[in-house]
Amino acid sequence: MLDARIEGYDQGDVIAMLRYLKDHPDPAEILHSMYLGPELVFPLVLAGLLFCLLRMIGPGGAFFGRPIPPGATTVIFCLPFFYAIVDYAENIAGLMLYPPAMPSDSTVTLLSSVLPIIVRLKFLTLVVTVILLARFAIFRYLSPDGTRPS
Repeated sequence: MLDARIEGYDQGDVIAMLRYLKDHPDPAEILHSMYLGPELVFPLVLAGLLFCLLRMIGPGGAFFGRPIPPGATTVIFCLPFFYAIVDYAENIAGLMLYPPAMPSDSTVTLLSSVLPIIVRLKFLTLVVTVILLARFAIFRYLSPDGTRPS
């Protein structure tokens, strides 16, 4: 599965995976059932968890000596949902590209060039959200009126 590659992948890797799945129906069926099973639930559950953690910790602190503006707080709270949307876009692209789908050559070219970008964007939104969560938790812990674990 190409998602497991931390360093990312490119268009050639997507086309090689497509060729492999066309020649091997069992892995193609497993991938298809994964897209229609856990991959339908997991992005929404993870987005909900990240959103709840953000609400619980609460964005605080300052950037460059100034408090975080309300518009930035809104964007921060939207990050988990943006992650879910990008993850669902990746899943839809995978369903359209990999067997049992029979995409045209132009669709294969388009999806194989867009899929690596979508995966990088998904990873970026997840990492930024986790970094912000860690930052807010640290600032809350270090603040004089913050809650400290017992």
